[in-house]
Amino acid sequence: MGAGDVEVYQRMSATPESGGASTLVIMESIVKRAMAMMHKHDPQTQEDGFNLLTPVVTQHCAELIDHFETETDPGVRRWLLELIGMAQSDQALTLLKRELDDDDESLREWAQRGLQQLNSKQARTILRERGLSA
Repeated sequence: MGAGDVEVYQRMSATPESGGASTLVIMESIVKRAMAMMHKHDPQTQEDGFNLLTPVVTQHCAELIDHFETETDPGVRRWLLELIGMAQSDQALTLLKRELDDDDESLREWAQRGLQQLNSKQARTILRERGLSA
């Protein structure tokens, strides 16, 4: 199990079933849940999985990068790269730069947008060197 696959919360209120002691509640991470949804056949469920991640991309950028690196579904890879770009995190710089050379035009476009959103000196330099607008 990778980091972030499970989040543990301590329930603050004691329950009769617990004999008055606090109990631990194990919940799967938002990323794991969203990834499962994005792999469903129902388009609305897939979209809901994507939307579940949009408010938390910054906190989970490293985890999203890990999923991107192992993902085989082209559509999910595109969504993950979009989300990674939204994170505006320096930890995505190497991935975004690499994906500018991908065979998939959509991945190249999401990589360019991600670098534009990052808007760091390094990101602007990469875009300028490639003749892309910063």
